[in-house]
Formats: sequence, C-alpha cells, structure tokens
Amino acid sequence: MKKLLPLIICLLAFQQLLAQKYEFSAQVNSGLFNFSSTYQVTNAYFISASGIYRAYGDKPIMSYGAGLQFQWVSEQNFIMGLQTEYQDLRSKFDLHVYIDEPVNIPLSFQTVNGYVIHSNQVLSIAPYLGYRILAKKITFDADAGIFTSIGIHQQDTPHMDGNGNDIRVIDPQYKRQSDAGIRFEIKAAYSRFGLSTGYDYGMSNYYSNNQNNEAYSRMFRFGISYRIL
Repeated sequence: MKKLLPLIICLLAFQQLLAQKYEFSAQVNSGLFNFSSTYQVTNAYFISASGIYRAYGDKPIMSYGAGLQFQWVSEQNFIMGLQTEYQDLRSKFDLHVYIDEPVNIPLSFQTVNGYVIHSNQVLSIAPYLGYRILAKKITFDADAGIFTSIGIHQQDTPHMDGNGNDIRVIDPQYKRQSDAGIRFEIKAAYSRFGLSTGYDYGMSNYYSNNQNNEAYSRMFRFGISYRIL
C-alpha cells in the first residue's frame, strides 16, 4: 500500500493536468502612453552648445505593439498565462527652443516652438493570473500580473512650427532602460477572436540617475487577438 500511494498521487496530478486546457494566441495592441513626471521642465526642450537636455513626454499619444500570449485554463476556470510583446511606446511634450549658450543656429530659429514625439521601443514579458467567466458563447477573462520590459531604442522626433522652417535637432543620447510594473486586463472572446482593455502602471524611475526628478510609464491598453490553438 505504501508503494501504491505515490503512484496514486501522480495519477491524480496527471488527471488534474489533463483537465486543464491551454490557449495560444497572437495579438496586436494599441493605447495611450505617457510618463507621469515630476521633471520641472517637462514641457520644454533646450538646445545648447553642450548638447540637448532630455525630457520625457507627459502628454499621451497612440502607441502600438504586437505579441504572443500563452495561457492555461483550469477546469475551475482559473487562468495562468504569459504575454510577450514588442512595443513602440510614444509620448509627446511641447517644444520651446531655448538658447542658453552661443550655438551655430540662425537667430530666426532661436524662438521656434513646436512639439516632440518621444519613442521608446521595448520588448516586454508579462506573467499573470486570472479568472474566466462563461456567458453562453462568450468568455470573459479578468487578470492581473506584472510586466518587465527591456529597452531596445529611444529617440526624439521634433516637429517645428516656427516661420514655416525646420531645423535639425540631434537626439539626446538615451541609454537603454528597463521597466517593471503592474498590469490589469479584461478580455472578451467569441470563437477564436478576442478584445482586450487594460492598464499598465510602471514603477521604474526613468530618471534613475537624477535624484531630483521622476518619470514613470503609464498606459491605457486595448487590443484584438486571434486564438491559434
């Protein structure tokens, strides 16, 4: 009997595993992304002989992403899943060219205004737990988890609106930055197609090397998915 007990436990565990099902989906996402920032000159952009001082945009604009989702759904409708995604996270801030040192820029350009699109391209991974509600042919999933992202590239694209002219502004040297935070999502699916909405609350300070300023990522997400398996 003592020898049979471990075998029985293994069989019960295997039976429980078979009672689960797995789902594999491809998805595209969009949303409004911005930084919650305490930077004193969030809506300014400075040009000087020594370089360009960076700022993270506090105005949300549309961002985009695409990725894969793999999840297990138990017989009791509990969910455990994982999302991987490429994202181009974009935010905006107003541009006021301010010359604090003599530079080789025509005088007519020294009062140019406009705006800057800050693009932050990342790869992210997000494990989560959730629960499924069945309503006839539609399923509703509510889940929460964490996300971690690794920066690939950051750049600023200025858009000038002064005197109908354009000047070339060299991007500040952003370092690759990682982020981490909390993600909440609600999903609805019919057959193989699904819709989702959620919120990402970043908890990593993008001004980590500056004790006087803080900038944290925020994003309202929505997307569509197709279940492959």
